[in-house]
Amino acid sequence: MFSNAEIVGTVCAELKDRTGVLWEIWNTGGNCQAYGAVLPSGDSVMMADDGALIEWGSTTRVSLGWFSAEEVAGEDWRDSRELGGWGEGFRDLNLDQVLEFVADSFKLWGLL
Repeated sequence: MFSNAEIVGTVCAELKDRTGVLWEIWNTGGNCQAYGAVLPSGDSVMMADDGALIEWGSTTRVSLGWFSAEEVAGEDWRDSRELGGWGEGFRDLNLDQVLEFVADSFKLWGLL
C-alpha cells in the first residue's frame, strides 16, 4: 500500500514528465488542496476533483483550469476542461487517463 505522500509525489512527477513544468500541491480558494503548476509565461494551471485533491480509486471527474493571477482574483478562468462526470455510468478514472487528458489539454491550449 502506498502512502498519500508517495501517491502525490508520483502524480506530480508524472505530470511534470507529460507537461515539462513542476507540479505541486496548492491550496484552493475553497480551502481544499489541488495539483497546481506555474507555467513559464507566469500563468498557472490547477487540477482537482470537485475542487479538491484527487482521491485515486474513487474519482470519476477531474477539472483542469488555466488562468493568470488577475483572472483568479476576478474569479474568472482563461479556460477549463473536464474529464468524466458524476452519477451513474461514469467509471473511476485511472492515472493514465488523467495524464493523457492533461497532456491533450496542454496541446489544445498551445502550451506544449
